[in-house]
Amino acid sequence: MSPQNPNLSRTLWDSRPPEIIATAQVLTPAAASTPGGSGAATPAGASSLYTAKPKTKDDFAALAKLVTSEITSRHASNPLYATFVEALAKELCEGLNAVQTRKVSSALSVLGNTKQAEERDKASGKKKVSSRATRRGIG
Repeated sequence: MSPQNPNLSRTLWDSRPPEIIATAQVLTPAAASTPGGSGAATPAGASSLYTAKPKTKDDFAALAKLVTSEITSRHASNPLYATFVEALAKELCEGLNAVQTRKVSSALSVLGNTKQAEERDKASGKKKVSSRATRRGIG
């Protein structure tokens, strides 16, 4: 049980550090109705973020978009954002097996290579050619 509020039921989140549990209690709608809850207003999107129960690949993709938009809207302009993203990716991959972790790594490598090529082409003044045009022999 949470040390801040013994009336809260035990959840999967209880393994988090106490400062994270306290933050989650403020953000979740249940905190307002729980005895000792803060009654703080729920930020936009936080309700669906904490109550989401994805079951399909599309559900998880929608949850990923929600999480991404919530984080980037608040923190993308911070100079330490890249460090945060790196640490978050490591933490998220901690519970994955080696094959799953390599798939994540591969997807990030593809993204990095694509961005690097775009930046290089932009710097050299090259016009971007679509992959469809390249396959047809155009460009």
